[in-house]
Amino acid sequence: MNVNQLLEQQLKLHRDRTGKEITWAISDELAEFLDHNVSQGFKSLETGAGISTLIFTLKGASHTAI
Repeated sequence: MNVNQLLEQQLKLHRDRTGKEITWAISDELAEFLDHNVSQGFKSLETGAGISTLIFTLKGASHTAI
């Protein structure tokens, strides 16, 4: 899977207070930036877990989400 395929799926990885599936997805532009600038061996830390976390994983980064 690549980043474009990931974005095409329009995943809903979060839930609102009522339990409805939603997304707090990053912009396509940020996803493209990460795709072009993150590579295997990069180390990163973020709060939350969502599309960006999946991109870091796809790119082979050593990523921590808290």
